[in-house]
Amino acid sequence: MLGVFEIYIGEYEVRTSRDQVYVHIPRKLADQLGTRRVVIDATINAELCEDKSLHGRRMIFPATLTPVGQTYRLKIPSRYRELARYKDCVKLRISLAPRLS
Repeated sequence: MLGVFEIYIGEYEVRTSRDQVYVHIPRKLADQLGTRRVVIDATINAELCEDKSLHGRRMIFPATLTPVGQTYRLKIPSRYRELARYKDCVKLRISLAPRLS
């Protein structure tokens, strides 16, 4: 749990573009926080992967949600770039909380 006001927004597919890893989340869910500066609490769901070494790993990091159409793009930090190798079988269970600073 991140803080007093945290929203579980669901499970989302990992996407890649060049050397970036990201997910798209619905605006209507993220807008409930009232800010695009957030803290992400994500758990890796790798149940469908042949290599389950990432399954259950938890990631917590600050982020800024970038508007893209009716979604926000959430960039995953480069330290988690290994997710790109598993993009076809991994999903992230994501909760958001407002970033306090």
